[in-house]
Amino acid sequence: MVVLGKSVTNVDFGQLTSHGVLFPFKKLLKHPQNNKTQPLSFTSNVSVNKKLDSKTMWGNIATSEMLPNSIEQVNLLMKSGYDIVEMEGAGFMQICWFYQNECLVIRGVSNNTSEPITIDDISMSVNAALPVLNKILSNHDECKKAHNKPK
Repeated sequence: MVVLGKSVTNVDFGQLTSHGVLFPFKKLLKHPQNNKTQPLSFTSNVSVNKKLDSKTMWGNIATSEMLPNSIEQVNLLMKSGYDIVEMEGAGFMQICWFYQNECLVIRGVSNNTSEPITIDDISMSVNAALPVLNKILSNHDECKKAHNKPK
């Protein structure tokens, strides 16, 4: 399975509850150059025009520094509407937000969040995500070519 990040949230940033991530100091998360408040959840700003296969879905991604996760945390994540847990997506989205760049988190899913991660899991997730990435990039290139054609 492959999940495209409809929204990506750093669930370690604040307190994870059954109502989502609560962060009482959100107003302190200011962009140093434009003083905009940083979001706690980042939404993808990339459109995918190619039809996705049945093993690819748009989903809510939780970024956490704790893998594998405890059963309690997994239950809270599921109650809060997260589809998968990974470790890098929110940081990537934060940098893209900071520099106002388009971005999309693409994650291959290989194992349960309560299981230790193996090299085979990493290979499986890469092998699942790579064809989806290639499809999205080829579509992006086709769109750029069509957009840049002389009229």
